[in-house]
Amino acid sequence: MIDALVIEYRETKNELVFNELYRELIDKQRKKFSAIARSINSNESDVIALYEDILMKCVDKWDGIRPFEHLYKFSMKRARANVYRNQSVRRNKETIVDPQDVGANRTAGATTEEAYIQNETMRTFKGMIEDEITLKIVETFLQSDKPSYAEISRVTGVNRWSVTRILKRLDTTKNRELLLA
Repeated sequence: MIDALVIEYRETKNELVFNELYRELIDKQRKKFSAIARSINSNESDVIALYEDILMKCVDKWDGIRPFEHLYKFSMKRARANVYRNQSVRRNKETIVDPQDVGANRTAGATTEEAYIQNETMRTFKGMIEDEITLKIVETFLQSDKPSYAEISRVTGVNRWSVTRILKRLDTTKNRELLLA
């Protein structure tokens, strides 16, 4: 049945046929997406996007000889493994630097003057940000004990890739001096 739907969609490009194919392959697995997201260290929206991308790629490259469902499941298995591998590599290579932890070992008994300078730096840094989303991400970053892209994404409700991009942009621009102050 799925093979017939793929053949019909490739010939007609009918949206109704694609919707039926989507229901058969993606909607039936929707309740598993949260568990899959946890298993690959991602979020549910990224998993849905991954499944949709793989579906479109498989529809384009299916040869019609073997069952479509085999190609789709094999491609999904590989794509999930690639996402997990990329996440692991990125997590090992990237670290989020907390401005309060930079420099000499900071202790809980920091002097009042140092605490004032750190708070003033944070206020200045927050004052430079005009975007509400970026401000929310920075505030979450500063409030968490061990910030990670995934944790900040979960707390703020912003896509993890956007969190990564925003924090990297802040780290590589003139704001870097403030982060390292």
